[in-house]
Amino acid sequence: MWTSILKEEIDKVQIKLDDYKKTWLKTGCTIMVDGWTDGKSRNLNNFLVNNLLGVVFFKSYDINGVKKTVDNLVKLTMEMIKKVVTDNAANYKAASMKLKEIDGFQHFFFGYLV
Repeated sequence: MWTSILKEEIDKVQIKLDDYKKTWLKTGCTIMVDGWTDGKSRNLNNFLVNNLLGVVFFKSYDINGVKKTVDNLVKLTMEMIKKVVTDNAANYKAASMKLKEIDGFQHFFFGYLV
């Protein structure tokens, strides 16, 4: 019984998420990345997407063991970008500027949280 209730709820969430995704193409969206370290000193990056309908958790990356170089941040962010809002760290700013040099990313807006 609990399995069927859970399945129904998952289906409802997926339908709502699909509706959100359709609006991303029409109205645009902001992709936010939150880099943090958990209690076991693992580095994680969470990607969230925001638009007029609200904020949705999109994906989490375990970047433990990955250096936070500009090139590595560019590779990670390229998968997610429409608009990027990140923390104010210099390496994230540099990564966003490098992304703007890549074909197809020149007109993207990059904002920073302070």
